[in-house]
Amino acid sequence: DPGHTGRITRISDENPDLLRYLSAEEIDLDAEVEVVGRKPFGGALVVRISNAGRTRDFDLADEVTAALWVHSDHPHAGCTLGDS
Repeated sequence: DPGHTGRITRISDENPDLLRYLSAEEIDLDAEVEVVGRKPFGGALVVRISNAGRTRDFDLADEVTAALWVHSDHPHAGCTLGDS
């Protein structure tokens, strides 16, 4: 949902290689996340992550996003979260 914001509250520890990748990219607990959009044709989720005073955009595969638990800050204009 583009424009949605939140914080990373949990990271799955099932995949050690993924944990190393996230750590190397400074994608950590309490990092701020904003959904920018999704690449076409079922592509990666584009997110903006702010952590340790640094903000960067990432194209994250579904395998990566499934490992991240994000607590939503609040609904935004056009928010579809929770819609039936």
